[in-house]
Amino acid sequence: MLRKYSKIIDLDLLERCAAVLAPFEATTKVMNSQTCVTASLVKPLLANLLERSKPQEDDPPVLHQAKATLYHDIEQR
Repeated sequence: MLRKYSKIIDLDLLERCAAVLAPFEATTKVMNSQTCVTASLVKPLLANLLERSKPQEDDPPVLHQAKATLYHDIEQR
C-alpha cells in the first residue's frame, strides 16, 4: 500500500498515519498492564479505536483505505 510512496517522503502522510496508530499503541499498553481485563475496560477502548479510525473526507486515499480497513476489522470484533 505504501509502495507508491517509497521514493517520495510525504511527512504529512507519515504524521497522519502515526496519529492513527497512536491510540492502538496506547490501548496495547493499557491492556498489557492489566492482570484482569474486563468488559468495562475493553468496550471504551474499542469505542475509542473505532472513533479514531473512522475515515475522513480529507484523508489521502492511502490513509482513507488504511483507516477503513482498521475500522472494519475493529467493528467485526
